[in-house]
Amino acid sequence: YTGAVTVDNLDIAANKTATFKNNVTLNTSATINSSATFLVASAGTPAAITVTGSVLGASDGVGTVQITNTGGTTFTTTVGNTANTLALINIDQNTTFSGSVEATAINNAASTTATFSDNVTATITNSGTLLFNTSADKSVTGTIAEAAGGDTTEIKVIDSADGAPATVTFTATVAADTLTVGTTSKAGAALFEDDVTVPAINITGANSGDENSTVTFNKAVT
Repeated sequence: YTGAVTVDNLDIAANKTATFKNNVTLNTSATINSSATFLVASAGTPAAITVTGSVLGASDGVGTVQITNTGGTTFTTTVGNTANTLALINIDQNTTFSGSVEATAINNAASTTATFSDNVTATITNSGTLLFNTSADKSVTGTIAEAAGGDTTEIKVIDSADGAPATVTFTATVAADTLTVGTTSKAGAALFEDDVTVPAINITGANSGDENSTVTFNKAVT
């Protein structure tokens, strides 16, 4: 689909790929069946693409979402839910997920930033940057591991609003080259409930008195 798409419901049949190169508005949801793919790709002239409406697996743990659009892509609503998780989300270009995300696995490519503003449930393999950017307490359920190879990886926790930061809780093991919490303009707060492997940690408080950045580690840090 090269033009904008607006539908009540979208059903992608098993083993098929639906490719979108423009905005998608789902008044209800998109349903992705087994071995099917919802692909957001670049138009002839790459531009920002927004997907509005829930994107769900037909049942628990089926279907793939892939993003290759070089213009930047935003999903404004839920991508996978408790009863309709996706099998896989492949993030090959910068993508923002404003709603909650649930999948068996997420792969984030090298030199790519995946931004999450709500709860995330998945096993994440990261080759780029994961930005957790929210103004309310959220959780990341599932391990975050680095892909094999020499990619540079970073995890960022930065509040999306001014003032005291919300806390992002990571429930499982986490590995990255760099952990960054807060900036000089926005604070950040992270809680790690399991082991963390990260050679470099940067914690920066923001520019007002209540914007203190914090990191809490409940287990070993390497």
